Amino acid sequence: MTPIAALVLLGMVAGAILGVAVCPCLRLSVWLAFLMPFASSAAGSPHTGIVGQSFVPGLCTVFVGCADPTPVPTTIAILSEAGEMIEEIATDAEGRFAVHLKPGVYWLMPQVFTTWSSGPTVCLLGAEILQIAVEKKAVTPVEVRYSSYCLD
Repeated sequence: MTPIAALVLLGMVAGAILGVAVCPCLRLSVWLAFLMPFASSAAGSPHTGIVGQSFVPGLCTVFVGCADPTPVPTTIAILSEAGEMIEEIATDAEGRFAVHLKPGVYWLMPQVFTTWSSGPTVCLLGAEILQIAVEKKAVTPVEVRYSSYCLD
């Protein structure tokens, strides 16, 4: 574990013990710092690829407002810029993933889920297909954001 990840983890543990919430805006830097050592241990060029997490939208109510997005496990197909399948990855239980890729442009296609079906109406949970540029000796952060929609 990197020193930065250790400090962030220590801060989160101390916050949990003291009952202090960690600012949601730090979430990206927290998991990025935590995953960096794992990203460099996978096959491929050192420190080149993507690291990310997938989320579903938080529930919204009139009285409370909207909750923070919730991490969700999923699978993501990685395609070359020309559309050829490179790899299909599965996130962990918290939606985190890290993949070593050669420098270049890639398409990420997150899995689509059926969330509810009644009669002719089917509701789906889907995320946009993302185009990602991977630079030489760089790890590109990625957030997969799901949204729901219904078809009649």
